[in-house]
Amino acid sequence: MGVEYNFSDEFSNERRTIKILVIIEIVILIISVILAIYDWVSLRLVTLSLAGIAILALLIMARYLFSRYSSLPIVDEKKILLVQASAVNSKIRNTKPKIRRALKNRDKIKNQEQSKLEKRKTAHSNYFAKLEQVRDGISASKRDELESALGRIQDEYFNNGLRQNVVRNAQISGVGPKMKSRLESSGIHNAGDVTVAGVSAVKGFGESKTLSVVEWRRSVERMLNSTKPLELPPDVERSIRQRHKLQLDQTLIDEKKATNQLEQDLRSIAQEAINRHAENDTNEVKAREELETLLPLKDDIDKRVEPFSGITFWNFIKFSIADESSRSSSRQTLLVGGIISGIVVTLCWQSARECKISCVNGLPLRTQKERDIHDQEKEH
Repeated sequence: MGVEYNFSDEFSNERRTIKILVIIEIVILIISVILAIYDWVSLRLVTLSLAGIAILALLIMARYLFSRYSSLPIVDEKKILLVQASAVNSKIRNTKPKIRRALKNRDKIKNQEQSKLEKRKTAHSNYFAKLEQVRDGISASKRDELESALGRIQDEYFNNGLRQNVVRNAQISGVGPKMKSRLESSGIHNAGDVTVAGVSAVKGFGESKTLSVVEWRRSVERMLNSTKPLELPPDVERSIRQRHKLQLDQTLIDEKKATNQLEQDLRSIAQEAINRHAENDTNEVKAREELETLLPLKDDIDKRVEPFSGITFWNFIKFSIADESSRSSSRQTLLVGGIISGIVVTLCWQSARECKISCVNGLPLRTQKERDIHDQEKEH
């Protein structure tokens, strides 16, 4: 335990001031009681003024004592220590949230990193799915184009074959050169021109001859179908496949670029998290170092403030009122304080009573009953 500071014994001015105040308060109380006993209406204003003077004197004394208390060197020393303690406590209050915030930020940074990684991977997966759809579309387009090109070549081969099989050179059952000439005269020159309606419209072609000509066309068609090309010419097929291969190659290039970009983005997200963790850790270390510096300083200031625990305004008033023989107790302080408080309360009550009576007297009394009640109140 260190030395406990206390007030010095030089309180003669303060005691004198308090004694004068007590005397003034007692005199004012005596005058107010006399005025209340005789109930002099003309001096009610004086009673109110005396109560105001008593309260004013009490306030002046309190102001003087507090000013005297504040001017003491030991009080100034305590104020300086309290200001220092307040500054240190304020810094500690500001530092502890920094540590808590750093701990929360650590989980927050981790969660945000995980969220960004999952979001980026999801976007990459979606992009890959779209590339797969594009490749499927390219393959389907190549297949359709190959089939279409082969179909065009087969149709051209079939139509050319029909045109090359002329009626004049054809072996048609029951149709001689003369009937063939009639067909040619009617615009039927080759197998491609043969139709049931067209042949039956030619003179001399009944049902039998018409069926013979139509059957000849069908035989030509069967022959052409059996001999039509089943594959595209190499140069045509190569051109089609090469064009679609370029498109597929481009999707592979896009896929590789997307994969490289994904790896770069993932590294960037991870590096960003590392940098944020490093900054957060630095802030936490600074806050903890600051706290480790402040806590011993706080303990030191608290130890220096502790001996000043008895330096209070209330103790100053007790030392001002009590004499040296009664310093060990507060009876004298309580006695003087009780006297002053009782006087002030009594004067305030008397003032309130006088104000009430004055207000009642100022009201117009319109009935005899109201006058009787008023007179009874005055008697009481």
